[in-house]
Amino acid sequence: MTRTSQSVYDKQRGTVMGALAKGTDLMEGILAECQKHGVSAGAVTCIGSLQKAVFAQPAIQNGKPAYSEPVEWNHLVEVLSATGFLSQTEKGELDLHMHALVVNEEGAISGGHFLKGENPVAVTIEFSVQAVQADIIRAYDEQEGFRLLKFKPRKGE
Repeated sequence: MTRTSQSVYDKQRGTVMGALAKGTDLMEGILAECQKHGVSAGAVTCIGSLQKAVFAQPAIQNGKPAYSEPVEWNHLVEVLSATGFLSQTEKGELDLHMHALVVNEEGAISGGHFLKGENPVAVTIEFSVQAVQADIIRAYDEQEGFRLLKFKPRKGE
């Protein structure tokens, strides 16, 4: 029997907890589980293992902060710590901004800004989301040159 990704949502506490199955992309899988429960904003944490890791690291371009070209670790890694923020894009699509530290079998540690669609689960990823009742939009900020979180009060709150 093939194991599938699964999660539960405790609405009273605003917490989603779950596990992603082998082969599921780290970020796409967490987004899919949140979408199942109608959760669109919150803080995300996870641990587990990945078949490979693809992320960007800090860089300076034209004297300004930027992200590097993708760094690829094309081997098994353990996720030591990952944290991120669940929000929406300007088009209303779910978005996950995640940074993580990973370690390989030689003990080398690296990490950075993880890239969606590039990080398949090796054995499992166990995650939790602390949901909030807010409209959080991640949109491009002209001044900073990055997509940043913008917080909007919900109507009636």
